[in-house]
Amino acid sequence: RSVTGPGAGNDPDFLVVGCPTDGPCGGGVGDPPLSDVEQRTQMSMWCLLGAPLIIGSDVRSLSRFALSTLSRPAAIAINQDVLVARPRVVRVTENRTVQLWVRELHGGDVAVAVVNLGDDLVTTWLSLADIVCVGCAPVGIVDDVWSDELATVVEGGLQLTIKSHESRLFRIVPKP
Repeated sequence: RSVTGPGAGNDPDFLVVGCPTDGPCGGGVGDPPLSDVEQRTQMSMWCLLGAPLIIGSDVRSLSRFALSTLSRPAAIAINQDVLVARPRVVRVTENRTVQLWVRELHGGDVAVAVVNLGDDLVTTWLSLADIVCVGCAPVGIVDDVWSDELATVVEGGLQLTIKSHESRLFRIVPKP
């Protein structure tokens, strides 16, 4: 049963975006630090999950990259969406390194994360037929959340190249 909804959300713990890249948060012993790519992937997944955006880093010493990642309006809008829909995995590659996550947003938009868990660069196809509503044409306005490029109308899907441990986060407005 789904427990995600208004007043009940996912809480995978605090974000380590902005922690030093040469050691763990707080300077203690623990997990290795995250690269910039991995920090952005963590932020993407927290936003898609609708998880609390609580950071464990010292805000006084955030890098420009970390600050821009944590304060990206398009990412925060996905995180704070009022529908509070439960995200779901709709596709996993055969070797289990690439996952396609989808979350419905208020007003009919869809948030999509394509995550490369592997150690190698991958090229994959993002099919809008996997994402937009059943019976809808696979056409939508696609906004790449981490890109400064304008949203574009896409028909069919997108060919994506994704770095090791990178995610691509999109907001898609399906076209009827």
